[in-house]
Amino acid sequence: MELKEARKLVEQKKREKNEEKIARQKVKEQIARDRADQEAKAAKEKAAAPVGAPSPSLPPHTAGGKETPAKKEYDTCRLQIRLQSGQTMVHSFKPTDTLVDVNQFILMNGTEGNAPYSLMTNFPRKVFTPADMDKTLSELGFVPSAVLILTKPQ
Repeated sequence: MELKEARKLVEQKKREKNEEKIARQKVKEQIARDRADQEAKAAKEKAAAPVGAPSPSLPPHTAGGKETPAKKEYDTCRLQIRLQSGQTMVHSFKPTDTLVDVNQFILMNGTEGNAPYSLMTNFPRKVFTPADMDKTLSELGFVPSAVLILTKPQ
């Protein structure tokens, strides 16, 4: 009895496998027909297009086959500032503002008091020095948004 059931299972798996093979073959044939149709359509459009005119149906591509995205210009820089106390402040700055401007914002609105601190980013990990204070937020890669962390000075 178990032998008959095992044979039935084997036969059923063979049938399923064969059905899957046939279905895959049908899909491959459909893909081949679609490609042929697209090539015929492209050839027809190319023949109908005036000489010297670019083909309107073909978008510009890069070497990798992907479209080149347009570089977006942002007019604001949203910074999340994590204070030493664990609180966070969120404020939007201009991309042309510098770290000095951010420092002044922290001093005026933060709850740290007069405690000394350093500014850093978590990823990529970087502690900002006095030389970085004159760089714009755009130069530092904070546009369109970033997280600044206040740490104890080192």
